[in-house]
Amino acid sequence: MTKINNPGDELQGAFFQSARMVDVFLLGPFMVWYGLETSNMPDWARGVMVVSGLMTMGFNSRNWLLVEEAKRLGVGCETLYRLT
Repeated sequence: MTKINNPGDELQGAFFQSARMVDVFLLGPFMVWYGLETSNMPDWARGVMVVSGLMTMGFNSRNWLLVEEAKRLGVGCETLYRLT
Protein backbone atom coordinates (compact mmCIF):
# COMPACT_ATOMS: atom_id res chain seq x y z
CA MET A 1 0.00 0.00 0.00
CA THR A 2 1.33 3.44 -0.88
CA LYS A 3 1.59 6.23 1.64
CA ILE A 4 -0.59 9.26 0.94
CA ASN A 5 1.19 12.47 1.88
CA ASN A 6 -1.71 14.86 1.45
CA PRO A 7 -5.44 14.54 0.76
CA GLY A 8 -5.10 15.27 -2.98
CA ASP A 9 -2.44 12.63 -3.69
CA GLU A 10 -4.90 9.78 -4.17
CA LEU A 11 -6.49 11.74 -7.02
CA GLN A 12 -3.21 11.64 -8.91
CA GLY A 13 -2.98 7.85 -9.09
CA ALA A 14 -2.70 6.19 -12.48
CA PHE A 15 -5.90 4.22 -11.85
CA PHE A 16 -7.96 7.34 -11.24
CA GLN A 17 -6.48 9.12 -14.25
CA SER A 18 -7.25 6.06 -16.41
CA ALA A 19 -10.81 5.97 -15.10
CA ARG A 20 -11.21 9.63 -16.05
CA MET A 21 -10.07 8.90 -19.60
CA VAL A 22 -12.53 5.99 -19.87
CA ASP A 23 -15.27 8.42 -18.83
CA VAL A 24 -14.13 11.03 -21.38
CA PHE A 25 -13.57 8.74 -24.37
CA LEU A 26 -16.03 5.87 -23.81
CA LEU A 27 -18.77 6.48 -21.25
CA GLY A 28 -19.56 10.12 -22.08
CA PRO A 29 -19.72 9.66 -25.87
CA PHE A 30 -21.80 6.49 -25.43
CA MET A 31 -24.28 8.37 -23.25
CA VAL A 32 -24.56 11.16 -25.83
CA TRP A 33 -24.91 8.71 -28.73
CA TYR A 34 -27.50 6.62 -26.91
CA GLY A 35 -29.49 9.66 -25.88
CA LEU A 36 -29.59 10.90 -29.47
CA GLU A 37 -30.21 7.58 -31.20
CA THR A 38 -32.59 5.66 -28.96
CA SER A 39 -36.31 5.87 -29.50
CA ASN A 40 -37.45 3.73 -26.57
CA MET A 41 -37.08 6.47 -23.92
CA PRO A 42 -39.15 9.60 -23.30
CA ASP A 43 -37.71 12.82 -24.70
CA TRP A 44 -36.89 14.17 -21.25
CA ALA A 45 -34.87 11.03 -20.41
CA ARG A 46 -33.01 11.25 -23.71
CA GLY A 47 -32.18 14.88 -22.94
CA VAL A 48 -30.93 13.95 -19.48
CA MET A 49 -28.76 11.22 -21.04
CA VAL A 50 -27.20 13.67 -23.53
CA VAL A 51 -26.58 16.39 -20.93
CA SER A 52 -25.17 13.85 -18.47
CA GLY A 53 -22.80 12.53 -21.12
CA LEU A 54 -21.57 16.00 -22.01
CA MET A 55 -21.11 16.92 -18.36
CA THR A 56 -19.28 13.65 -17.68
CA MET A 57 -16.83 14.41 -20.48
CA GLY A 58 -16.34 18.02 -19.39
CA PHE A 59 -15.97 17.31 -15.66
CA ASN A 60 -13.51 14.46 -16.09
CA SER A 61 -11.49 16.30 -18.75
CA ARG A 62 -11.10 19.27 -16.42
CA ASN A 63 -10.08 17.08 -13.49
CA TRP A 64 -7.58 15.13 -15.61
CA LEU A 65 -5.98 18.38 -16.77
CA LEU A 66 -5.83 19.76 -13.22
CA VAL A 67 -4.18 16.61 -11.87
CA GLU A 68 -1.65 16.53 -14.70
CA GLU A 69 -0.83 20.20 -14.12
CA ALA A 70 -0.44 19.57 -10.37
CA LYS A 71 1.96 16.71 -11.11
CA ARG A 72 3.92 18.89 -13.52
CA LEU A 73 4.21 21.69 -10.96
CA GLY A 74 4.87 19.33 -8.04
CA VAL A 75 1.99 20.66 -5.95
CA GLY A 76 -1.06 18.99 -4.45
CA CYS A 77 -4.32 18.97 -6.40
CA GLU A 78 -6.06 20.98 -3.70
CA THR A 79 -3.77 23.92 -4.52
CA LEU A 80 -4.98 24.02 -8.12
CA TYR A 81 -8.60 23.41 -7.16
CA ARG A 82 -8.47 26.50 -4.94
CA LEU A 83 -7.02 28.57 -7.80
CA THR A 84 -9.67 27.62 -10.37
